Amino acid sequence: MSQWYLRTQDETFGPEDESRLVEWAKMGRIQPGQEISEDNEIWSRVEDVPFLDMRFSIDLGDGNPRGPFNKAAAEALLASGRLPPTATLVETRAPFDASPTGEKVETPPVPQPEPVEKIVEKIVEVPVEKIVEKIVEVPVEKIVEKIVEKEVRVEVPIEKEVIKEVEKIVEVPVEK
Repeated sequence: MSQWYLRTQDETFGPEDESRLVEWAKMGRIQPGQEISEDNEIWSRVEDVPFLDMRFSIDLGDGNPRGPFNKAAAEALLASGRLPPTATLVETRAPFDASPTGEKVETPPVPQPEPVEKIVEKIVEVPVEKIVEKIVEVPVEKIVEKIVEKEVRVEVPIEKEVIKEVEKIVEVPVEK
């Protein structure tokens, strides 16, 4: 069984076996920012070591999670009554790819959000380009040509402002 060293800001502990370090993590003795090593030369952040499973944080209710901690340590801290009643446990990282026994664990792929254009098209059942063309009554290709030609970038959140900018770019009045 591997022997490990734990380095805090002030000192280095070890060698200790893996089960001892897991016990320390569950007790809250291993904190974010500390490091671990098998050879006392190459160090890794404790947050990145799968067998310590430090992927849980505590949100005090302000939207800024503190941690990460081992789940048992975070739950014990929540149960201690030393935190505000708004404090909650937050899983801030997906499970590690390896189980504590070293077996590979399949993790499902994280779904990617759909582009806004596709969402809009689903809602109104019309391509975004056609919506823009309808609003400004100018083909999108013509607008893009003028933007590229003049090297102008328009980022305006209000429809009326968009129309004014498009009028300037294409040099054609847009009917409202």
